[in-house]
Amino acid sequence: MKILSLAKELDWIDEKTGFASLERLGGWFRSARCPVQDKKLKEMNYEDISKVIKALENMVKSKWK
Repeated sequence: MKILSLAKELDWIDEKTGFASLERLGGWFRSARCPVQDKKLKEMNYEDISKVIKALENMVKSKWK
């Protein structure tokens, strides 16, 4: 839920539904900017998810500077 919330704060919103865009979020997970490479979200452990959340939080902070 936290990851979806952060995606929405980054304005990664699906225009049809108004919720976080899973396509945009999935693209970020596959990019080099994601701190955890070669793992699907369901395969990540607590530490990996913490890294992802921290990276997204930093992106939100830099957006609002």
